[in-house]
Amino acid sequence: MNHEQPNEPMELEELLDRFITVAEAVTYSGYGGETTLRRAVRRGFFPKPIKLDGRCVRWSLREVKAWQEARLNARDNAAQDQEVDAK
Repeated sequence: MNHEQPNEPMELEELLDRFITVAEAVTYSGYGGETTLRRAVRRGFFPKPIKLDGRCVRWSLREVKAWQEARLNARDNAAQDQEVDAK
């Protein structure tokens, strides 16, 4: 019988270093559905998927999280610019 210890909790870097499905990408993006997500990809507004095999595509969670961070930074910078302009 093999009595291995349970796996250690995954580090954040390990969690981010995985591929996600289109459904997960839609959820992370906040877009209304797959069609809108794919339109955003074509327009360069969202990271491109990675083709794994045949028709199987996935998104890099690391790239999606970086996209989210960039959106938040853009929002915050725009708000700061408006505060400066208002003064």
